[in-house]
Amino acid sequence: GDYFALLNRCPHQSAELSMGLISGIATADEPGHVQCSRRGEFIRCPWHGWEFDIRTGQSWCDPGRISVKQYPVSITAGAELVEGPYKAETFPVSVEDSYLVVDL
Repeated sequence: GDYFALLNRCPHQSAELSMGLISGIATADEPGHVQCSRRGEFIRCPWHGWEFDIRTGQSWCDPGRISVKQYPVSITAGAELVEGPYKAETFPVSVEDSYLVVDL
């Protein structure tokens, strides 16, 4: 039920983030005791594995310095957009295996 929009470009070398894996974060208190948390909240760059929080765009390795541009997202009834003074830019959207896919 939550939607997030990030620039489809890794800040490292411009790889398409949409080609990366969506995952969680693996942490360990000690060797052999790995825990996975925040499943489905991170996207990993397909080229070099840099990880970004889908909710904020912040990198996992250096959140104070590295991030992906985040765009605001809202859900508005189509009738409201037609009646208002604004013209909404639209994109084709489909759902594939429980992922919302936006074709830009």
